[in-house]
Amino acid sequence: MLSTSLLARTWNRLKIWNEVSRQRRELIKLSDYMLKDLGLSRADVERESHRPFWETGPSRDRTLRRHLRTEEPGEGKELIRELCCRGC
Repeated sequence: MLSTSLLARTWNRLKIWNEVSRQRRELIKLSDYMLKDLGLSRADVERESHRPFWETGPSRDRTLRRHLRTEEPGEGKELIRELCCRGC
């Protein structure tokens, strides 16, 4: 019989994967104007949106990581931060 902690960890992992997938779908819906405001290109977003759902760690994309180091607030920055820094 599976332990309760194993079931809880599995359930939490499934919730994380679902949330990451949802956030990536939302990111790809942003207009080019909003992406430019965030300092991102459509190519950056395409790369992020095509990552497998189980890749929840930091993005290897330097543009996304560089953008997160800036102190300027931007619309959607929280979404970018969550996508890139999952599991940090």
